[in-house]
Amino acid sequence: MTSKKKQVISAFDGFKVLGLPYKQGEDKRRFSMYFFLPDAKDSLPALVEKMGSESRFLDHHLPHQKVEIGDFRIPRFKISFGFATSKVQKELGVVLPFSDGDGLTEMVDSRVASNLYVSSIFHKSFIEVNEEGTEAAAASAAVILGASLNFDKIDFVADQRRHDWNCDVRWACSQSSCRLINVREILTIRLTFCKGAWDGKFDSLETKE
Repeated sequence: MTSKKKQVISAFDGFKVLGLPYKQGEDKRRFSMYFFLPDAKDSLPALVEKMGSESRFLDHHLPHQKVEIGDFRIPRFKISFGFATSKVQKELGVVLPFSDGDGLTEMVDSRVASNLYVSSIFHKSFIEVNEEGTEAAAASAAVILGASLNFDKIDFVADQRRHDWNCDVRWACSQSSCRLINVREILTIRLTFCKGAWDGKFDSLETKE
């Protein structure tokens, strides 16, 4: 993607920063996407380390003024990333939801709540940047396990499988009583999606593959 218009850019020691503002909607706040470009091709890891270790790095290095540009080219791209977050959360001290006990009693309004616990949590995110703007989505999924329980004087049978997520919920009842033989996995999903258009769009005809 390219443009001959003025851009919000600042140059610093060893890198440059580009800010692409989004078109403002009803929200009075202003949002932008920032690109950090190292001067040297192999200096990105050092720049990332500096961003994470230097106090208020972003506050001191975000551009605010439009300037004249010479050669201006940025890529359009798609990025997706997913990983299991259970281990990371446990290392950070979030252990109660993963315990087989009362970890979910305040979240589930049921007498079986004390038998539920989180087995694993997964997260996946996606972002696409093109001439029009940005689309991004993120999803978090938690697999909740349960233990065996007994219920009386109910006849009910249901069997539902979702192989994509390895979920299997089984209910089985005998003639005179109902027994929850096994609640193996229950899946909960939270999805976030956002879409923003650039304040100044790029001409797709000027984009070179």
